[in-house]
Amino acid sequence: MRLSPGGHLFRALDEGKDHAPLDLRRPADHAALLELVRSADLVIDNLSPRAAVNLGLTHQALSAVNPAILSLGLPAFPAGSTERDWVAYGTGVHAVVGLGETAGGLRAPAVTYPDPLTGFTAFAAAMALLTAREHGRVGAARAEVPMASAVAPLLGVLPPAAGPLTRADPGLGAQLAAHHRPPIRSCTAGAGPVGTERASRG
Repeated sequence: MRLSPGGHLFRALDEGKDHAPLDLRRPADHAALLELVRSADLVIDNLSPRAAVNLGLTHQALSAVNPAILSLGLPAFPAGSTERDWVAYGTGVHAVVGLGETAGGLRAPAVTYPDPLTGFTAFAAAMALLTAREHGRVGAARAEVPMASAVAPLLGVLPPAAGPLTRADPGLGAQLAAHHRPPIRSCTAGAGPVGTERASRG
């Protein structure tokens, strides 16, 4: 497999990283990933709960290989939402939660907030997991930072009747705005497949 060198930002963010292009649908590549998991401290994924189950990459599957593994999920949407199994990147999440309405029209946003805000929040979650283990604290072995939850605080800038998927509509944007929870979801160890609701809100 030949990888594109990427742009300047890609190269800057990936400096010093090793790349292992794997097709996880192939048994040999899947086994190669699990071999990496054996010596890893933390696994970060951006899979939907459905994809994690299909690929055999739930926290339970990872901990069967490495009982001490920590994992951090960055799905597009919260586990409790009807969109939980949707696949989306930053621009898609930006549109679905209603942030596009703040620009006053249906057009591509100048800034898509889900990507950077999820990254910042995920860094905090990863450090919390690693620091807790380093200090011998018993806590969650997995945390999740849904992209839609990471931008939920921004929904407060929406006008009261901004349009579809915002406060005027009973969609995901309205749910997030009305019932905002912290963007980091702390899951108990062995809490079932990725994205299940048997977790403590942290």
